[in-house]
Amino acid sequence: MKKIFSFLCIIFFTAFLHAEKHPLSKEIFFSSSVFITAKKNSKPYSGIADKFYSDGQHEMSGFFINGKAYGTLIGYYPDGTLHYTMPCYKGNPDGKVKIYNKDGVLEYEFNFNRGVAQGTAKKYYFNGRLKSKANYRDNKLDGLEIVYDKNGKIESKTTYSNGLVHGKSVHYHKNGKIASETKFINGKAEGELKTYFKSGEIASKADLKNNLLNGKAIIFEKGSGYFIDLTCRDGNIIKGYFVNESGKKKVLRKSQINKCYRNLSVETYTNKTDFFVFYKDLK
Repeated sequence: MKKIFSFLCIIFFTAFLHAEKHPLSKEIFFSSSVFITAKKNSKPYSGIADKFYSDGQHEMSGFFINGKAYGTLIGYYPDGTLHYTMPCYKGNPDGKVKIYNKDGVLEYEFNFNRGVAQGTAKKYYFNGRLKSKANYRDNKLDGLEIVYDKNGKIESKTTYSNGLVHGKSVHYHKNGKIASETKFINGKAEGELKTYFKSGEIASKADLKNNLLNGKAIIFEKGSGYFIDLTCRDGNIIKGYFVNESGKKKVLRKSQINKCYRNLSVETYTNKTDFFVFYKDLK
């Protein structure tokens, strides 16, 4: 799900880089996603242009002025179902872009200003329920992203700045209680990670630095006074103790320490561009 994009409108229209049919002339040539001419090396085309699949089914239609798309481009699946609508200005997405799945259900919504993603973007499940919403500024995630499960319950809340996680990232159990909370600075986990049981009891806590375990880490046994006390350095557990209810410590063997890693995984988010994976469906 994590695909790096350099310029969205170029990626978005990689499907249109071929010579196509045209209702008025067979010599119309789509030289790029947003620029067409009557034929190669000719002057820019102005007017309505249509793209067709090999079987003649309508694939795309739009209006061009001097070779650049203006107004709304409309795309279709091979069976004729609406695929997307994209308002354009001077060849760039400009306005609300909508992408539909093959069942005709809205799957993505984006807002663009002269080819640059700005404002709220939304992603939907196949049943039409909201899957996630986030804010973009200058093509980068910026602000709060909320992810929902298929029943509409919140799965996570994560704050971004300039495309990187910056602030608190919180994940939730299905019962609505917090499952984990982590602080990030410029895309890297820093500070204390806390995880919780579904009951709300603390399950573990650990000190993080630069996405790695650094300092103390504690893993609690649910419903008891037992816990595991670890000392970590640069992502490695260098020593650990099992501590009983009375406070008595027992040194952990290496094999026991290795099992602790499974309970202290650190989920990181860097340069996340989940909303932009849809371009693969348009190729």
